[in-house]
Amino acid sequence: MIRPIYALSRLSAVALSIFTVGVLSSTSALADTNIVVRMTTGSDDLRGGNNAFISLNLVDGTSTPEFSLGGGFGQNSVVRKTATFSRTVSLAQIRSITIRHDGSPRSGEPFDNYDNWDLQRISISLGGRNIYNSVNDRRRSRFVQRFTGETRQIVLNRQR
Repeated sequence: MIRPIYALSRLSAVALSIFTVGVLSSTSALADTNIVVRMTTGSDDLRGGNNAFISLNLVDGTSTPEFSLGGGFGQNSVVRKTATFSRTVSLAQIRSITIRHDGSPRSGEPFDNYDNWDLQRISISLGGRNIYNSVNDRRRSRFVQRFTGETRQIVLNRQR
C-alpha cells in the first residue's frame, strides 16, 4: 500500500511549486523557434487575400512546416513579422530558407488573375543573429525576387 507523504512544510511546497513552474516554462520556451523577418515590398504589392509563407530547410534534409507571413503588403511598404515554429532549431541546423507566394486568383473574384509581388529586400534572423540579408547578397542586394504565376517561391541559402 502506498501512503501519501504530507510532511512538506509551506516553504518547501512553495519552492517545489516555483521549481515546477520554472521547469515547465523553460521547457515550453525551448520548444519554439522565433524567426524575425523584415521585408520591403517594391512597386508591385502583395494584395490582400494572398499570402507569403516561410519555411526553414535544415541540414538534415528536412524542412519545418510553412508559417504564414500574411498578405496585404502595400506598394513600397516595410513589414516586420515574427514566425514561430514549434520545432526547436538552432542557427547551425538551418541550410536555407524558402519564401513562397500564394498569389492564386482569389475565390469569388471572377476578374482576378495571378497576383504578382515584388520582394525588394528581406532580412531573416534568429535570436538577433543573421540567417539571410539580401543587402549582403551581391546577386540580390538591389532586388530579391519578382513573384509571378511562373515563379512562386525562392530558396535563399543561409549566409555565414
